[in-house]
Amino acid sequence: FVKMLTTQRGYVKMNDFLVQFETDIEIHRQQDCLEFLLILSEKLDKNSYNLFKGVLTDYFVSTVSTSVDKLSTTDRRDEDFIHLSVNVQKFTNLVDSLKSLFGSSVVISGTESSLASSSESFDNKLQKYSRIKVAPQFLMICLNRFEYNLKTFKKIKINSKFSFPFKLDITEYVEKDLITNDD
Repeated sequence: FVKMLTTQRGYVKMNDFLVQFETDIEIHRQQDCLEFLLILSEKLDKNSYNLFKGVLTDYFVSTVSTSVDKLSTTDRRDEDFIHLSVNVQKFTNLVDSLKSLFGSSVVISGTESSLASSSESFDNKLQKYSRIKVAPQFLMICLNRFEYNLKTFKKIKINSKFSFPFKLDITEYVEKDLITNDD
């Protein structure tokens, strides 16, 4: 990028840059930017990598209801991330896509008969949602602009308009007990 800024050229040959990644990148095969981002992040020193690293917590809430009682349990799993992948399909902007990404979704839902008594049944529901436990200093957001067509077995690029706010407030997606007035 410095070469583009310091010369009158509108392009830069990437050969010198790509030599650093010879074993990781096949320069004659198209790879998407996310693959390159992950390879590049592995090459960063620890201090640089930590600028982009955050922690995401996935919550799994299981609820079992009978006509008499309701039992609910929550499990959680922490996972490091360096980017958030958001869907473009069905969304016109980043805010709505993030709401969907961090919203609660039902993984399993159903009614089953009890083994003890065939006349009694119970409802079973498993919901999943995520929250940011540790926000990175620099948040990278990747757009999922491709969908796979099961009829043609090909990837289709989604070229619809997708807008971004000038300033993004992520406090809605951060674990509530971590939010302070200084954030």
